[in-house]
Amino acid sequence: MEQDRPTILSCSMLSAGPQHLKTTISIKFRVILHIMVLGKLSRKRIFDIFLIFSTLSGLSSFIPSFANTVYPHHLSAFAQDIETSSSSVLILHQGMRNRIDFSLQYGLNDDSFNLKDGTLIRDVAELLISYPEEYDYWEIVNLSITQNLLEKYPQLDYITLQLEIHPRILVPYHCVSTVTHWANGLIEESWRFEARDIPVHNQTLNVSVNYTYQEAAAYPDFLDIHTQLSNYLNEPLQANLPLSQLEDRLEQDLLQSYLENISGITVELK
Repeated sequence: MEQDRPTILSCSMLSAGPQHLKTTISIKFRVILHIMVLGKLSRKRIFDIFLIFSTLSGLSSFIPSFANTVYPHHLSAFAQDIETSSSSVLILHQGMRNRIDFSLQYGLNDDSFNLKDGTLIRDVAELLISYPEEYDYWEIVNLSITQNLLEKYPQLDYITLQLEIHPRILVPYHCVSTVTHWANGLIEESWRFEARDIPVHNQTLNVSVNYTYQEAAAYPDFLDIHTQLSNYLNEPLQANLPLSQLEDRLEQDLLQSYLENISGITVELK
């Protein structure tokens, strides 16, 4: 089963010239929210959110790191990375309780426009909590949030949001959705999932699958990919192959099966 991506209206174009310094700010801020929301969303939803702000030792303790960074859609920038603690929310989505860790990185089209510390983190947490479509894929949730932030903050040149979905009772896999969304409308997306203890002949394997999406392609259900992968590994012809050869064959097989959806894939077996 696939899920089509929503129609994205392009943001207003930013006109920063190539001489402008692009500042890249990387934020990871731990948040655990505990809020019960009743009657403000759909009647079926009760969001248990836990909020604890991590204690910071003071801004003076942060030492910025500097590097020459080349981004695919604008010129090389002298990037300043600032890290705080990571972020987490507990929400109800897809009929399950989900713990979501998230981190973001963004670039500003002008040094004079500064966002206050934690502003985007709070926005992401609120957008996750109040997301209206309960059964959307996580990729669509991520894409919608980055679109919302670009529209809200015109000083953003791009934003990358990573959503890390911890294993759930009904879907016991570790998953990560990453979206990089530029103000000019360009989008790059990837998905990763990890499955443990897959029975394969007389042993069990841990599997990590990471793939990037074709532009504007429908999202495949990663559970279908997991099933195809498991079936392939248990074919009699694969029983005696070394893991490295199995990885190569799986990558070729899965890429061929999802040519219309994904542009690249890596498989790691342990």
